[in-house]
Amino acid sequence: MDEARLGVHNRRAFTAQGILYFVGIAFFDTSTVVPLFLRSLSADLTLVGALVALRTFATLVVQVLFGMAVMKVRHVPRYLSGLLYASYSAPAIVAVGLLAGLRGTAAIVLLFAATAVQWTCDGFVAIGYYDLMGRTLDATDRGRAMGGMQFIGGLGAVGSALVIKAVLDLPGLDPVARFTALFLAGGVLLLASAYSLSLVRDRPHRVPTADFRPLRHLREIPGLLRTRPVFVRALACQAFAILAMTIAPFVLLIARDRLLLADSLVTALLGLQIAGSVVGGLLVLFVTPRRGSRRSVQLFLLVLTIGLVSGLGAVLGLLPAFPALALLALSAGVGVASWAGFMGYFVDVAEPERIPLYMASNSVVMLPLAGAGLLGGLAADRFGFLPLLAVCLVFALAALGLSLRLPAPAGPTPEVTS
Repeated sequence: MDEARLGVHNRRAFTAQGILYFVGIAFFDTSTVVPLFLRSLSADLTLVGALVALRTFATLVVQVLFGMAVMKVRHVPRYLSGLLYASYSAPAIVAVGLLAGLRGTAAIVLLFAATAVQWTCDGFVAIGYYDLMGRTLDATDRGRAMGGMQFIGGLGAVGSALVIKAVLDLPGLDPVARFTALFLAGGVLLLASAYSLSLVRDRPHRVPTADFRPLRHLREIPGLLRTRPVFVRALACQAFAILAMTIAPFVLLIARDRLLLADSLVTALLGLQIAGSVVGGLLVLFVTPRRGSRRSVQLFLLVLTIGLVSGLGAVLGLLPAFPALALLALSAGVGVASWAGFMGYFVDVAEPERIPLYMASNSVVMLPLAGAGLLGGLAADRFGFLPLLAVCLVFALAALGLSLRLPAPAGPTPEVTS
């Protein structure tokens, strides 16, 4: 297969994988469906934050300790898709447990165990995934693939949201049965996503010799951070954005528990939060190839900041509750999608042969933020949602300010001619 055909084939495979992922994960999203499921089992808000913290911690610890081991793998697409099969079985595992009669504490324990397996496997995948993408797609194709994932996958996720709303609003159906059906649907779609990644074809590349040590890269990270101030600034921007996004799992709970909106309005907000990924996809699809990943990051953070201002106004009683929460829900969905902008920027500023090191550095720097979700849950449980919203807004403003100082990547990328 020649280079041009290989690029087209891989772009389609990556795009299909991402589309199926976004459609499937909507049924098992730790920012929307899963918090509602947890609240049906327990009144403890800390559990919601703890699950988000577990997701982040499991992913980043594995990335830091073992993520670079992908450099030793000869058949990278096969390796990554195998891990995704294990990761993406999580919602199906929870659904089977619920069908077997698990309830209450037992169901919560199963959910946390399946989530730990899911995101531990994801930690093994992440660095290799972006290394494979960076090695087999050029900058324009990366932008198209990531934008297609977000946009088309987001449209599909909106369809998922409509299904979720219909199922959750069904009268007379046991709540556990509703979530069981949703988790099963998500599991099937996610496993199809894992298969799509197995279709990617790698380019010939050098595999390190037998003395390769996965943790050796840790010694290189301080030097990289000292010599690449642009990368450090982008990392700081992403860190503030992650802290601002602490609000995401609590948007629906603010609507239901603080503003006392009807269940039908809460499920409508769920749909809007998932629909935010469509807006994020539009930003990546149309902004990144033309204006560069830097511009998409800036727009992501602007939308998130506006949404947090709106949500704060709703909780303070200064704005109508549902319209203001709708904007917050939409912006939270956009914020979750901002990973594509940040990862695209990191790949753009990295030397091609050092992309895995940049991804590993990102994991090391973000690891201390793994507890942000847990702290958010504790704060919401003890002090309420208002202080949490205010703090998240401060972080969003800091991230937006830093993003405006990000320079265009050097080299022949789309940003240079913008």
